[in-house]
Amino acid sequence: FLENKHEFESHMGLIKEFNLPLWMISKTKAQLSAEILGAELPNKPRDDEFDISFIPTLKLGKYEYIKDHYINWSKNIQDYNNINLETIIAGVPTIISGGGIHGALDNTLDTGNFILADVSGYYPALMIEHGFLSRNVANPLKFKQIRDERNEMKANGDPREQPRKIVANSTFGASKYKYNKLYDPRQANNQCFNGQLALVDLIEKLEGLVKFYQYNTDGILFKVHNKSDEPKIFEICKEWEIRNNFTLDYERYNKIIQKDVNNYIFVADDYIVTKGAWVKKLSKLDNDLPIVNKAIVDYFTKGISP
Repeated sequence: FLENKHEFESHMGLIKEFNLPLWMISKTKAQLSAEILGAELPNKPRDDEFDISFIPTLKLGKYEYIKDHYINWSKNIQDYNNINLETIIAGVPTIISGGGIHGALDNTLDTGNFILADVSGYYPALMIEHGFLSRNVANPLKFKQIRDERNEMKANGDPREQPRKIVANSTFGASKYKYNKLYDPRQANNQCFNGQLALVDLIEKLEGLVKFYQYNTDGILFKVHNKSDEPKIFEICKEWEIRNNFTLDYERYNKIIQKDVNNYIFVADDYIVTKGAWVKKLSKLDNDLPIVNKAIVDYFTKGISP
């Protein structure tokens, strides 16, 4: 319990911050989010799960075929087990799916000027800016208010941002779960498909200026060859942000060690980021030969022999 005390505190934070009755402590965070947003399932189930709509601002260029894939799937296939599209995007083997875009140059070690561009609050932005929030929410402005309050509190270091973050981030998953009051599969599909296509839009605009290494749901990792290209790169990113109503956050790294899209080490000047079972920092709850993880990270970042 003490190792997961933060989970309990975030649960209690939702109940306290939004004045919910204490008996709701037994509900999941997604269920609490539905209560906070006042969501109610329709009296009659909707029959429009595959009526997909697309953001009108998308400019996919030579990758228009990915949008066509979704159109064909939604009209003719309608089977989530048969939705994946395996393709090459800007030289990176990529899977377009029903859950998110995933692509990576596998088994890669490289140094240089790397930039990770993440879309800030991607799915909440899709819901708010493009109308893809669950239609079961009676007052969509409440969701926007919670998202905006969270952003302001985060900027000011206010811990009350955490319960609002949970509401903002759990709403997408809840809209795909048929036993949650936020369940709205059409809107969930719209969020997911458009999120992937918008990233492809950005990749297409940057292609040729940078080398891409990874695409993962809400962000892309690329290497800048010439420092003099950065003003042009950020200009392209800004145009994409304005056109699609999104905001990008940037992180810089000088070395990457990447097994695949879910297992990697990113090295910055004064810190490292690790992800995946082989390299993540282990806790007391998954303390399974942590020396192996440490040895792998130390080998690639400090040159220490295992």
